[in-house]
Amino acid sequence: MKKIACLLAIFVSILFYSCKTDANSPKNDSEKSAAAQLVKSSNSDIAKMRNSALSIIEHRKKEEPESYQIIDADMWHYDLVFGGKEISKPGEYAGHWIDFNHDFTYTYGYYDEQKGSGRFHYKQEVSHLVMLDNDESKAPEEWEAKFAGNVMVLVGRPTYEKNSRQMKLERNSQYPVK
Repeated sequence: MKKIACLLAIFVSILFYSCKTDANSPKNDSEKSAAAQLVKSSNSDIAKMRNSALSIIEHRKKEEPESYQIIDADMWHYDLVFGGKEISKPGEYAGHWIDFNHDFTYTYGYYDEQKGSGRFHYKQEVSHLVMLDNDESKAPEEWEAKFAGNVMVLVGRPTYEKNSRQMKLERNSQYPVK
């Protein structure tokens, strides 16, 4: 277990230095106006990304029609999240979970309350996880999944602009309890 913790610490440290962060925060009125225009165009960008992700998921399901137990056995509780600038505080994500199902669907929530759902595909050959939320306002996500025992680390891929994010989740057979 100490080896896993040590490897995870080294892995997270390396990714802190290698990930790009979003340095495009608006600072004046003209930048705020430009940001508002980007939001309008981002809605159509999200729709395009969602169509792309749906096509990828459907294509991969035809190539690999069975899900893998490494991802869909039990559920996953969030432990740490790195958002590109700082890592979450211990316990900040307590109660948050995600459950991947054998039928390529997933649900997520907070303690015993389900907050949403979607579709996914995990391509084991390259360790890539594509996720498409059922909420049409949310952009799809693609992650590189790394497993060590009952721990999964998701490293954001640039496909849908999540490359500055990463998460550590722990396998659990039950919903979190307060």
